[in-house]
Amino acid sequence: MPASDRISTTLPLTRRLLDQEADRVMLGALRPATAAAAICFIVFGVYNAIAMPPHARIPLVVFDVAIVLASVALHFACRRNLVAARLANVVMGTLTMSVIGNILLSLWLMGEPAAAYYVSLVLVISAGGTLRTGWAVSVGVLGVACWALIAQMTRTPDELLHDVFVLFAGATVATISHLARAREHARIAELRERDAQRKRELELALADAAAARDDLDRKVEARTSELRNELAERARLEEQLRHAQKMEAVGRLAGGVAHDFNNLLTVITSGLELVRHEPDVAPDTREGIADAREATARATELTRGLLALGRKQTLDRARTRVVDTLDGVERMIVRLAGAKVRVIRTVEADVGDVIADRGQIEQVLLNLAINACDAMPDGGTLTMSAGTVYVDAATAAVQHLEPGPYVRLAVEDTGAGMDAATRASIFEPFFTTKPVGKGTGLGLAIAHGIVTQHGGSIAVESQLGSGSKFSFLLPRAPAITVATPQESSSHPPKAATAAQTILVVEDEAGVRRSLGRTLGGLGYRVILASDGDDALRLANGLPSIDLLLSDVIMPGIDGPEVASRLRQRWPSLRVLFVSGYSDDRLARAGIHDRLLAKPYTATALASAVREVIVGPDAAA
Repeated sequence: MPASDRISTTLPLTRRLLDQEADRVMLGALRPATAAAAICFIVFGVYNAIAMPPHARIPLVVFDVAIVLASVALHFACRRNLVAARLANVVMGTLTMSVIGNILLSLWLMGEPAAAYYVSLVLVISAGGTLRTGWAVSVGVLGVACWALIAQMTRTPDELLHDVFVLFAGATVATISHLARAREHARIAELRERDAQRKRELELALADAAAARDDLDRKVEARTSELRNELAERARLEEQLRHAQKMEAVGRLAGGVAHDFNNLLTVITSGLELVRHEPDVAPDTREGIADAREATARATELTRGLLALGRKQTLDRARTRVVDTLDGVERMIVRLAGAKVRVIRTVEADVGDVIADRGQIEQVLLNLAINACDAMPDGGTLTMSAGTVYVDAATAAVQHLEPGPYVRLAVEDTGAGMDAATRASIFEPFFTTKPVGKGTGLGLAIAHGIVTQHGGSIAVESQLGSGSKFSFLLPRAPAITVATPQESSSHPPKAATAAQTILVVEDEAGVRRSLGRTLGGLGYRVILASDGDDALRLANGLPSIDLLLSDVIMPGIDGPEVASRLRQRWPSLRVLFVSGYSDDRLARAGIHDRLLAKPYTATALASAVREVIVGPDAAA
């Protein structure tokens, strides 16, 4: 076992070890206790010989002398280590009962009214010095019983009641004193035991360190050449990292520039499209317009390349990046799991995307991860992984899947695991192994339904004591292809009726004016708004709207928020979003009917507007 593991291990302090330590402490206390008893009873013997009446003098003096002799003998026996540690409590108890016996003899012979006080005092002293509760209770009970036997014969009822209160108070103080001393002793003994254990572990660790040092000395020469190679490789990787960081900065800058350039291209493309369809344009001018449109198309391809460099290209919202999904779930699980659970994420290279609802896939992963954390109440390791697999025809028939490439997502824990009966019912609705009130039994059933609806399958591998692994397959998305808006030589389709109203929300003034000219020329009634607040204000004065055409990303209230608020007023409102690049806010744009990528031609815009308002057949 490595030294680090041994150092982290501490042996529990057992009751037996604690009792042995208490016996040793009591043995050490016997020497001063016997000396104090001898001195005190020499003084008591002289006092009793002088002050006591004749009928009580001789018995008390004899008892005092016996205690003095016994105390002296025990004192020298302790100094010469003649008393075993296991007998220390016996000797201390005998000495205590001897003192109580002397007090009770005085009560018997003299009717001593302070006997109860003296007995209480002896009990307090004895209980405070005795560390083993059993001996303290035994001596206390025996002393009180002896006092009660003699007191009931020598004291009146009123005196006896008074003495009982005195003795009760003394017993209470004795109990508190004993418990406090015993608790403190147990703590000290535990600390000593830990110190001793750590000392032993440190010695073992030092021995291991010495052996490791010797082994390291033998490997230094062989490792030196490897280090030279590693340093050279590290220098090469650092250079690559610096280059990658530069490219990342260039990509971000390119993405921002391309976004603004898309807005300019939108205005240019729309203007050229309108001029191209004018009937009285000269041939030379029309040729120049064609050259300008060709240059605009090349600029459009350039902006797409810049957006791709900045990883901001517009994608189908049904396309979900597996890595992003795992990142989001991992952040939530790290907060939920706490410090006891270690979260690990492993993703194969080029794991690809899936065609899925990201929110539902996150729900599946979150349900599986929460169940994994519940299976590890004392801590453990939770592993989330993603990889690609190919399902052949035979496997697909068994799992009710279509053959082809899939993404495998898995959540694995090191918890208690499951038996065969539990595994057979784990996906059944309302089946749960959690206590009443701790689970609905629907989490895994919902996860199974979500995965099945996405054209995938889910399975579990588990054994008792070996943890559990839930894995599910989702169809892998094909390679990303960005479609270029198709143009037509025909004129842009006009509005179906003159009464159709479009609310345009665009923060770029040039793009906003271009949209107004294009849509107005097609016969639509166009209401222009410069931002989300302006759009909501203008909408309050309108009886109805046929289409909301909005940019996605705007300062203040963005496009999805504007659409959401307007649909609260008009639930059937049609929504067309336009955007130059993807953003996190596009994930919230699920309420739109269509997304049109910037830059676009007037024909593409008119077709998209007609399709959203009337339908694809009418737009065609």
